[in-house]
Amino acid sequence: MKKAIIIIMALVLTIASLSGCRTTADTGKLRIGIIQFAPHPSLDNCRTGFIQGLADLGYGDERVVFDAQNANADMNLANVIAQKMASDGCDLIVAIATPAAQAAFNATVDLDIPVVFIAVSYPVHAGIVHSLENPVNNVTGVSDVLQVHEQISLVANLLPEAQTLGVIYNTGEINAVRQVEALKAAAESAGYTLETASVTNVSDVVLALESLLNRIDVLINVLDNTVVSAMAIIADRCAERGVAIIGSEDEQVRNGALASNGFDYTNAGRQAAAIAARILEGEKASAIPVELVRDLQIVINNQVVEALGITVPDEIAAVAEFVE
Repeated sequence: MKKAIIIIMALVLTIASLSGCRTTADTGKLRIGIIQFAPHPSLDNCRTGFIQGLADLGYGDERVVFDAQNANADMNLANVIAQKMASDGCDLIVAIATPAAQAAFNATVDLDIPVVFIAVSYPVHAGIVHSLENPVNNVTGVSDVLQVHEQISLVANLLPEAQTLGVIYNTGEINAVRQVEALKAAAESAGYTLETASVTNVSDVVLALESLLNRIDVLINVLDNTVVSAMAIIADRCAERGVAIIGSEDEQVRNGALASNGFDYTNAGRQAAAIAARILEGEKASAIPVELVRDLQIVINNQVVEALGITVPDEIAAVAEFVE
């Protein structure tokens, strides 16, 4: 008898764990899956902004149940999550970051499940849309193309003595590879040398950073999920060596970078929510052009400014947001 009870309980737990989007099948609520590729603040803000944005548009808890999953920077896990959400018949899947968007696209390519992505820098090169203006596939969203020239400008204005820049990137992330190509061109045209170090996972980041620190004046962060996941230790090591970090968005500055001229990912999430609402109201994802993240903002970390003895020019101080 005891054995039978244990078996029944195990079956109940298994069914519950596999229910995913189907938990709302009999409630009349919409079912939205969210795949976040990695656990770091920028992507957290995308998720938070998306959920808040949908609620503001009338798609709150009374109408929607979210199945939010994190792949912990594991592409295999991202694929499993996406396939499960697709088989469960979610009404819409939200994919945060390029690998998550690729997983969602692959899982839904033959299904009538729309995908809305956030924080995908190069969706065409990633193979998930045909063009920004005409996605064609049942996928659209918000792209965060990095403004590398703005990063170089911050170096020139805040760190005029700098000559050699460094960047760490994951060769397996197409968005990171493309950003580094653009950064290299921008750096060289401005007279800087760019030193690069490549990684394939988070555990490689510290070693890659150590290979750079004795050779560079400034570390440039691109929008690389693997590298940004290790932001805390990157900031600590750079602080120990007196190397400034120019980030690619504001959360990196709040976590130890000197400055960024980049995006607010909470707003990017809200922007994606507006697209999702259009789809939920009947528009086809394939007919909605991909949007670019709006409104760049210079953000500067006061503590890092003081630690490095930097003087912020008046023209930058007048438009920047200062954080501790």
